[in-house]
Amino acid sequence: MFALCMRNFLPLPERLPESYAEVLSRLSTGSAFLGNLSTVITASIAEEIIFRGLVLSGLGVMP
Repeated sequence: MFALCMRNFLPLPERLPESYAEVLSRLSTGSAFLGNLSTVITASIAEEIIFRGLVLSGLGVMP
């Protein structure tokens, strides 16, 4: 919602919509299965890093 409001106030560079469309087309050319699989793997690794690395070390549980 905020981004939609700010779009009216801030001018976008002319090349930005073209490059955005180009990136989206490159991302959507792959298989949906591989995209979902990589999202699941990345999310689980990031969750482990955040939970074990930051939370537990902050609590003093991990050395």
